[in-house]
Amino acid sequence: MISSRLGRSLQQGVTLVELVITIIVMGIALTAIIGAMSATIGRSSNIIIQDRSLQLAQAYLDEIAPKRFDENTPSGGVPSTTYPCDTSAEGGESRETYDDLGDYDGLVDNPPRSQTSSQFVAYEGYSVSVKVECTSRAGIAAANLKLITVTVTPPSGPSMAFARYRSNF
Repeated sequence: MISSRLGRSLQQGVTLVELVITIIVMGIALTAIIGAMSATIGRSSNIIIQDRSLQLAQAYLDEIAPKRFDENTPSGGVPSTTYPCDTSAEGGESRETYDDLGDYDGLVDNPPRSQTSSQFVAYEGYSVSVKVECTSRAGIAAANLKLITVTVTPPSGPSMAFARYRSNF
């Protein structure tokens, strides 16, 4: 029985060809995994920029929307039928004294700031512009409907526009 075992050649280990093939296959698999992970990581920062842009636009829209429809609209929002829609700002007003939607038309803040002039610290490098325009929609006359568009430009990536309608109620 011992002689039959000695006569047989038992293979132990791997050959050089098998080792090279294993290294090549693992290299290809590792390259594919790293490529997929880097693409995912590159897109994850875009979500943070989009979220910050949304928060910034919401802050501006929350500031602008409650203001009076125009200078001719009394507090309480009684619709005016005698005045055409107006988006012009009065002369001599500063951001702290804006009291109607038209005052915000053409506003550009870089860096963004609130109505009380304090900067949004987390939004360094962002730019915000506001456009207010008269429009009509679904049977509402242009004299009683305005479209507020807030455009946020992040430090990197494309500009994002956010819009809201405001009626003279």
